[in-house]
Amino acid sequence: METPLPHGWKPLHLNRYDGTMDPDEHIDRYTTQVNLYTNNDAILCRVFPTSLKGAALNWYTQLPAESNDSFDTLVRRFTAQYATSRPHHVTSAALASLMQNDDEPLRAFMERFAATSVKIRNLNPEVALHVMLMALKPGPFVYSLCRYNQIMMYPPDEVHTSFITNHANYCFRVMPFGLKNAGATYQRLMDKVFNQQLGRNMEVCVDDMVVKTTAATDHAADLVEVFAQVRKHNMRLNPEKCVFSVQGGKFLGFMITSRGIEANPEKWPIFTLLRKPKDFQWTDQCEEAFRSFKTFLTTPPIL
Repeated sequence: METPLPHGWKPLHLNRYDGTMDPDEHIDRYTTQVNLYTNNDAILCRVFPTSLKGAALNWYTQLPAESNDSFDTLVRRFTAQYATSRPHHVTSAALASLMQNDDEPLRAFMERFAATSVKIRNLNPEVALHVMLMALKPGPFVYSLCRYNQIMMYPPDEVHTSFITNHANYCFRVMPFGLKNAGATYQRLMDKVFNQQLGRNMEVCVDDMVVKTTAATDHAADLVEVFAQVRKHNMRLNPEKCVFSVQGGKFLGFMITSRGIEANPEKWPIFTLLRKPKDFQWTDQCEEAFRSFKTFLTTPPIL
């Protein structure tokens, strides 16, 4: 006697399998829908042929009677029968062959890299990041990612940074970009290296440093003290980003002057309107934005 279907049973809403699609994907979709009503093994076996058609249904009807003692047995036979219909799954080795061309924009390469990455099942994010760094051509973007590569890795942890390339397997001996707490680790290093200067004649935020001096005559001595610490710990500075003997400058998005911390004019669009001579064009977009802003200010919020 067949096991009765559960109360409220409705036909399954899924494309019937004909033997040309991925059998594993079909099993996942089938069990997901049936489990909404029941997980009874007998019902799973009874309803399964209703999800088949064509050659797949013919295969099922030719199975010997009572040859499937459980749904797991039926699944093993089904997936073995249509194993050749499984699509080829892309592995992480496909990323190793990706390289940014000399004339290829960064955005185009990142889109190509992402399109391949999403096809890889259970891709380790650390592996993807390391392979991407190896594939990028030298440039400002790559150099900006290497800001932490002055800190040696703890030797027992080097094996945990292993990654695969098309040449060999490697691991990092210095702290790479992307590790958890890499920024905090670098900040602790800077605090330790410049412990005697911080708050007195120097301020540091990760890789941004500013040497401050109250008297111009002491500036050279302060720089000598800072450079001595840099050389002592075998650190490297980027000469293109260094500026000396200035009354003020940008630091962490703000303007640092003798008057204190001020807003950066480049980040205040209103400053462009105050410059003279300056022709201001009141466009339709400006009028629409003004009316929307006025409506927003004069309309009480509804809670």
